Amino acid sequence: MKKLAILILLTLLFAGNTTATADTLWYEQPGTNPLTSLPIGNGRIGGLIFGGVANEKIVISEDTVWSGGPHDYTNVGSHQYLPELRKRILTEKYEEAAEFGAEHLLGIPKNQKKFQMLANLHLQFPGHDSPQDYRRQLNMSDATATVRYRINDAVFTREIFASHPDDVIAIRIQCDQNHRITMNAAFDSLHPGCSVSAGSPNELVINGNADAIRFQSRMCVLQNGGTLQHADSGLKIKDASSVVIILAAATNYVNHHNVSASPPQRCQRALANASDSSFDELKRRHVADFRSLYDRVQLNLKATPAERETPTDTLLEKVIQGERSALLEERLFQYGRYLNISGARPGTQPLNLVGIWPTEGLDAPWGGKWTLNINAELNTWPVETTALPECHEPLLALLEDLRVTGRRVATEHYGCRGFVAHHNTDLWRGAAPVDTAIHGLWPMGSAWLCRHIWEHYDFSRNRDYLRDAYPTMKEAALFYEDYLIEGPDGHLATCPAISFEQTFRKKDGTLGRLTYAPTMDNQILRDLFSNCIQAAQTLGTDTDKCETWTHIISRLRPNQIDPDTGRIMEWAFQAEQPRVSGQLAPLWGVSPGREINIHDT
Repeated sequence: MKKLAILILLTLLFAGNTTATADTLWYEQPGTNPLTSLPIGNGRIGGLIFGGVANEKIVISEDTVWSGGPHDYTNVGSHQYLPELRKRILTEKYEEAAEFGAEHLLGIPKNQKKFQMLANLHLQFPGHDSPQDYRRQLNMSDATATVRYRINDAVFTREIFASHPDDVIAIRIQCDQNHRITMNAAFDSLHPGCSVSAGSPNELVINGNADAIRFQSRMCVLQNGGTLQHADSGLKIKDASSVVIILAAATNYVNHHNVSASPPQRCQRALANASDSSFDELKRRHVADFRSLYDRVQLNLKATPAERETPTDTLLEKVIQGERSALLEERLFQYGRYLNISGARPGTQPLNLVGIWPTEGLDAPWGGKWTLNINAELNTWPVETTALPECHEPLLALLEDLRVTGRRVATEHYGCRGFVAHHNTDLWRGAAPVDTAIHGLWPMGSAWLCRHIWEHYDFSRNRDYLRDAYPTMKEAALFYEDYLIEGPDGHLATCPAISFEQTFRKKDGTLGRLTYAPTMDNQILRDLFSNCIQAAQTLGTDTDKCETWTHIISRLRPNQIDPDTGRIMEWAFQAEQPRVSGQLAPLWGVSPGREINIHDT
């Protein structure tokens, strides 16, 4: 489910300037599918650029184009079924427990909504079917994608970037010879019922909706020389020397309970502001903004000159064959930073399962949700350690929203104080358990997310931030104060619980997923309560709470070693995974947790 990691690796494999640095990915052929395209983004608007020659397609996304609408998933009164569910789990009636939990404790509806593409921008270049000297590249330090090729004696160049300061995508098509650019520009979308119209003599507009979300994308075309006219639901440019396209995209989304904004007003405002500047001015502002984040960290692993002369996909193929490429390692490191800067900025949504880049279908894979049992957190792990704390803010803002929606879930699903979140959430900030009992009944999402509060503070040591964020940590801890029960071994236990969506097989052959007190839960809770104690002591508050939290920590089962395997036990009892998943739940305490370390373990 780590779609963003797949995007990173396949972009390296398949996505010019023939000599490149650690900051440039370059290729000698177009991308053939979304995973081999080049992503650009300004935190809110994204584009997947395939680099086609005669036919270029750019998949346009906006981070609030989701199905559904404002909705509370809470299953009112479902806490009355919690004692029976716990009884079935503790008496090892695991299949019955899963069926019972699915029937009575999941949210309404049981499935959350989906992140979706907005539209496709098609650029067609008649007569460009046989290019020579093709190069496409992504300069990560400039956050600019370039496609360059030759048709007979004319060299054509496209530059594309998504500007954060001007909130638009900007495209420039140039030729080294005058009056050689003839092209068509058009919109389409997979959303049913979309309409495409002329906004003005040099504009094209697409309007549509995804349930409660209304969206618009509007492009303005500015050509140097030649002619421009509307034709066949698109714009036709003939014999121009250069063409600039400025594209805006917006929805009516204000927040998870308000969809009252005007997409046309938002798009018109962005285009009006951007159109006052030349392409070069837009690019200067864009590059300065991006580099203010990107240039904070450099990595030099002593790549060889030969590596710099080699296309990125060729380097990766050599690595797959067993060679080492220092340059590829440098690029992969910086590509992770590039995606965070491009996909998450203060005021935007956080990176979801596909960042902000859905594939060619209407719905993003796995619904493009924020999966809280690792994926949403994993996306932001690099931001503090690689000097991008601003890119952490969207996830921290999402946690604050879940604090609101999760209070009712805590009360109605569990009869507990505080707030809770589970394994998935969506644009509407669903906090209830969803999908299936054996995935959804994992009430640890809020606790894991609170590690990000402490991490953000730990890197900045900003007490004002901690003072503002500590109440969220404290309220999350309050839920687990009420949720924990005494387990069969006398320790405090989470129940129901799941270990990373894993099935266990006990020694007698019994299979199950719903359980009590798996090792990862205990590690997450020790982390939460320990961080709450440190925060309270730093702020000089809640001495009585610190005593309560210290007592709870002492009653959680410590990490256990399986006497048969010598490994850290994943569950409260000896068991094994019937299939290997590659997910190492009991090592949460190593990373992102800190309790298993070289100093005091």
